[in-house]
Amino acid sequence: MKKMMIALTALALQSSFADTVRTFQSPGQWECTYISSGNVCYIFGYGGVNPGTSVTFPSSVYDAGAVKTYTVNQLGNGTGPVFTNQQGNETQKIQSITVPGTVQQINSYAFSNLQFLTKANTGSATIKPNALPPNLQSVTVGGDIENSAFEGQQNLTSVTLQDGVRSIGSRAFANCKRLYRIRIPRTVSYIAPDAFVGSGVKNVTVYRGQYPTSIKGLYTRTQELSQK
Repeated sequence: MKKMMIALTALALQSSFADTVRTFQSPGQWECTYISSGNVCYIFGYGGVNPGTSVTFPSSVYDAGAVKTYTVNQLGNGTGPVFTNQQGNETQKIQSITVPGTVQQINSYAFSNLQFLTKANTGSATIKPNALPPNLQSVTVGGDIENSAFEGQQNLTSVTLQDGVRSIGSRAFANCKRLYRIRIPRTVSYIAPDAFVGSGVKNVTVYRGQYPTSIKGLYTRTQELSQK
């Protein structure tokens, strides 16, 4: 594995940062630090010019030195945030992020320093604990939700689980006081008994077969839901 610093080309930015490219004064200055292995890589640092308020991550990065394109399959290295201090206060302006379908995992602390991030679409990635900041209000998830992934998110009011989510881990949404309802897609096969403990969720809608079923008494019947 090797550590590299690259500058994304203007072409890559136009395709991968379509929502934010208008805010860039010089797209060639936008750099990412990544570690590659074979044909895939994970991004663990972004620096350069103002990223804007809405960021869509690229599905691939091109290294001109190696003349090679790498597929992005992870965000963060599990020990610190993706957005570095190179932009100063500019990272604090980021309000929403969108993750491409190539990303399989969003690691712990990846976006923990984005104080004004309120909306996230995490694609089909597995969500690690503490990956997202506590001020999050709305999230769309299409991958597995690990233990304590959203625990204590006091402002979280809207969670959209898409087909592709297979498991919801222990205390995944614990103490999310403002989260009152959730729809469980048909792809979910396991829900931890304490996944929603202390949250505002009392009823869930579970899709099994052709029609949805409304389930009450969530905490006593969660294991039953997992097996249907």
